[in-house]
Amino acid sequence: MTADTLYKLYKEKYDAIVVGSGAAGFNAANRLFENDIKNIAIITEDLNLGTSRNAGSDKQTYYKLALESSDLDSVDKMAKVYVDGLQMHGDIAKVEASESVRAFMNLVELGVEFPFNDYGEYIGYKTDHDPNKRATSAGPYTSKQMTEKLEKRASEYGIKILNHYKVVRVFTSNNTFDAILCLHKDSFYLIEANNIIYATGGPANIYANKVYPNGQKGASGFAFEAGIKGMNLTHFQYGMSSLNPKWNVSGTYMQAMPRFYSIDQEGKEHDFLAEHYEDFNELLKNIFLKGYQWPFDVRKIKGSSLIDYLVYKEEIFKKRRVFIDFRENPSFEGIEFNQLDDEAREYILKNKADLPKPIDRLIKMNKKAYDFYLDHGVDLKKQSLEISICAQHNNGGLYIDKDYETNIKGFYTVGEAAGSHGIYRPGGSALNAGQVGSKRASEKISLTRRTTPIKDHYKEASDFIDKFYKLISNESNIHELIREAQAEMTASAAAFRNIKEIKELILKRRNAYNNFYKIVKINKNELIKAFEYYEIIISQLVYLEAMLDYYKKIDAKIGGSTYFEDNIDFDSEGKFVNEIQTVEFDGDKCKFDWEKTREIPSNNNPFEVQWNDYLDKRRVL
Repeated sequence: MTADTLYKLYKEKYDAIVVGSGAAGFNAANRLFENDIKNIAIITEDLNLGTSRNAGSDKQTYYKLALESSDLDSVDKMAKVYVDGLQMHGDIAKVEASESVRAFMNLVELGVEFPFNDYGEYIGYKTDHDPNKRATSAGPYTSKQMTEKLEKRASEYGIKILNHYKVVRVFTSNNTFDAILCLHKDSFYLIEANNIIYATGGPANIYANKVYPNGQKGASGFAFEAGIKGMNLTHFQYGMSSLNPKWNVSGTYMQAMPRFYSIDQEGKEHDFLAEHYEDFNELLKNIFLKGYQWPFDVRKIKGSSLIDYLVYKEEIFKKRRVFIDFRENPSFEGIEFNQLDDEAREYILKNKADLPKPIDRLIKMNKKAYDFYLDHGVDLKKQSLEISICAQHNNGGLYIDKDYETNIKGFYTVGEAAGSHGIYRPGGSALNAGQVGSKRASEKISLTRRTTPIKDHYKEASDFIDKFYKLISNESNIHELIREAQAEMTASAAAFRNIKEIKELILKRRNAYNNFYKIVKINKNELIKAFEYYEIIISQLVYLEAMLDYYKKIDAKIGGSTYFEDNIDFDSEGKFVNEIQTVEFDGDKCKFDWEKTREIPSNNNPFEVQWNDYLDKRRVL
C-alpha cells in the first residue's frame, strides 16, 4: 500500500486564520470579525488544552496602566518600566503600555471579574519588576476566565473552529505567508490564507521539566523552518514548581517557609538546605523571599535564587528527588518570629501567621492556596510535595514589529509565541501582551489587502506527508527519542546552561534533523508523535544555537539563566550589551544578528498633525 492511499489531502482557503485557542487566539479572531474580516477560522490542536485555559498561580496577575487615583501613571512611565527590563524595543513597549487600557476594558466588558472599589476605580497592586500598582487579578485562574469569556464571544459571532487540527508545516514564498498544513484524524488539510495570526503559545515541548500544562506543546519550530525569525529566544523564566499537579510554588507557598528535603536512590532523606546554610534565619529569609522572587535570577544567586541552584544540584548532579513539606519547619527547628529578617517578620506578624507549622501559616494567610492542592488530590496536611526547577515562560519568541507582524509578510505572532518581552518583564505583562498583540495584528490585517497571489503548495505538502508515512514500521522509538531530547535540554540548557554540553547537543540535534527519516521509527498510530518530534528537534536546535551565540556575545550574569563551561562562577560579572538577538534558520545553519534597542517614541506633534496621520493610516493600504 502506498502513502497516497493511506490519507487524503484537502484544500481550504480563508481571508485570515488564527492558530491557537488561548486568550490571545480567541481575541485575535474576535477582533478580526469586529474589523469586518469574516471569512476566518480558528485552528487548534485541542480546544480545551493550552496554557491560558489550564494554568494560573495563587493570584494570577494581569498588568496594565494604573487605573486608580492613588497611583498616578502615564503611558511613557509604563513603557519605561518595560524598557528598563533590558533588551526590549521602545516602540513595542509603548504599544503594550498605551493599548493596555483598551485591552483590559474589553475583558471587563466581556465579564472578566477584575475588582474595583466603590468609586469604580480598578484597584491594583505592585508586581515584580515594577514599583507602581499596575497589577490586578481576577483570582488564581485569571487567564482561564479570560479565555472562557473570549470563547463565548467567538461563539456568539459564529466564528468557525477547526478543532483537533495539528499544524505540521508552514508554507511561504517570496517572504510572504501562503498556507499551513494540518493533520486532522487520518486526513491532511492544506489551509491557504491571506494572513495568519500564530497564537500557539510557548515552546513547552522542548523541556522535560516544565510547569506548562501537559496540553501545551508549542509550534515555533515549524515557523523557524519556514523562515520566520526568532528574537530574544534565550530569555526563559525558570522556577520551582510542583510536578503533580503542575503549579508554581510561589507566593504564599514560600512565605509559609516550608521544609525542603531530597531523597536519594536508596531512599535516604537529605536536609540539603541545612547542609549549606550555617545561619538558620538566613535560610528562612531566602525561602520567604522566593514567594516574591519566584523565577530564578542570576542577580539573586547569593540570595533567594541560591535555593533554586541548590535544588538543581540535588536533581541534576546528585540524581535525587526534591520535596517540600508543610508539616515541618526547615531543619525541624522552631522559628523565633521576632528574629526573622525585617520583611519576613513584618509580613508574618501583619497576617497574624506566627504559628508553629508551615501548614498553619499557609492556611492562615491563604487558604485557597491549600485548597488548590486539596482539589487536585494532594492534602498538604498529610503529604509532601515533589518539586523541580521547571521552565515556565519564554520571554522571547518569534520576531515581531510593533504591529506583531514577523519578517514574513502576512504572518503575525501573538501571545507567548511572540518575542514581545525583554529580560525582566513585569509580572502579568504576558497576559496584557497577548491581548494587545492580537488586537494590533487584527487591525493591521484589516487595513491591508494582499496583492500577490497565493502560491499552490499542494505537491510540496503531498511529498512532505509521504516521507512521514514511510517512517511507519513494526518497530517504534519515537517516545524514547522525545523523552531523551527533552531530558537533555532540561539537564544542560535550562536555568543552568553548560556550554560544553550545549555544543554537544547542537551537533546531536543537527544530526537528528539531517537524518530524521533514517532515525525515526513509528507504528501506524504514532504519526502525530513523529511531527511532534520533528518540531522539537528544530526548536531545540535553534534555541541551543541562540544560547551559544548569546554566551559568545554577552556572557552576562543577568536574567533567568547562567552560563558556564566547567563550574558556575557566582562572582564573575560577565559582560552585557543592551541589544536584541535575532536568529534565522535556513535549514542548514542559524544566522544571527544583534539589533540596537529602539528608544520609546515621542509624540509631541500638534493634535491636527496626528489626527490627519490617523486618518491616512486608516485608508486601505
